[in-house]
Amino acid sequence: MRRLNPGSITVIALMLLMISASPVLSQGKEITSLHVGYSAVNPPSSLVWIMKEEGLFEENKLQASLIFMRGGTTHTQAIIAGDVQFGQLTGPPGLSAYLAGGPVVYIASSQDMMTYQLVARSDIKNVSQLSGKTLAISQYGASADFALRLMLKHVEINPEKQVKILQIGDEAARLAALIKGHIDGTIVNAPFGLSAKQYNLNVLLDSTKLNIPYFNTGILTTRTIMRDQSDTVRRFIRGYVKAISYFKTRPEPIKKILQRFSKIDDPTRLHETYSYFRESILKIPAPSATGLQTVINVTAQSNPKAKNVKPEDLIEPRFVRELEASGYIDSLYR
Repeated sequence: MRRLNPGSITVIALMLLMISASPVLSQGKEITSLHVGYSAVNPPSSLVWIMKEEGLFEENKLQASLIFMRGGTTHTQAIIAGDVQFGQLTGPPGLSAYLAGGPVVYIASSQDMMTYQLVARSDIKNVSQLSGKTLAISQYGASADFALRLMLKHVEINPEKQVKILQIGDEAARLAALIKGHIDGTIVNAPFGLSAKQYNLNVLLDSTKLNIPYFNTGILTTRTIMRDQSDTVRRFIRGYVKAISYFKTRPEPIKKILQRFSKIDDPTRLHETYSYFRESILKIPAPSATGLQTVINVTAQSNPKAKNVKPEDLIEPRFVRELEASGYIDSLYR
């Protein structure tokens, strides 16, 4: 597995790396080689790792290299350039790429709601105390930024006027800043209950309890690949839905993969994490128009071009729906 940091590796370097890699999307051969990107280390993002470790790529005659890339922009640029064929991303990066003219499309979505929690210092007991406080995200326009603003608006806090939002970096950097008292709160990937107790922090909001539709983790590709390599897309999605079935029905093997993938060593926290996501990951991962509409609505507030975008412009559910109609997905749970 490769790990790429845009702070030290440019997109051009990424392209050079890919050119030197194995042949990509060579459908004339029995085995199709491809690169699959992921940009988060959390349970929904582990689905491509499950595909890798459980042999689901090979089962579908695919040879995949998994590549970690920080930042949605780097990720979408690699997809548009053809260096990464499938990327596991949330809705905002794909929408931003589409608005910039990128021919991108989501072919699956494993979650149609947010899975974030807002945590704060121990002396902040409820959301009414957030006014005037400083909160942290990874970077403006990222999924954490979208989630924080939506959650605040849901509890009638204006994120533009009532709080100060800073870009600090990844979750570990934000937590370090919070624990040291440099900020008042931050948004984290759920579940965070046990860690909150450990660090003497309060969980103020849980996005899953707010019932906010959202295009969470999905699979992004290009319309060119979807059109010209439809058989490869079908084989990838077939493995993807099987990985979801493994996540939902094989707790012990999946917990071991999660432990390696997310570096969670505490068995109690690992169980908390697995149980939280076992229910929220969709059995039938057709890309969600409702969830993407939420992303479009928020983006339109700062980018008027988004007002003209329809969810259908960015999603193609037919590959998942074909497997659903054939009975294949149901057969995985018998």
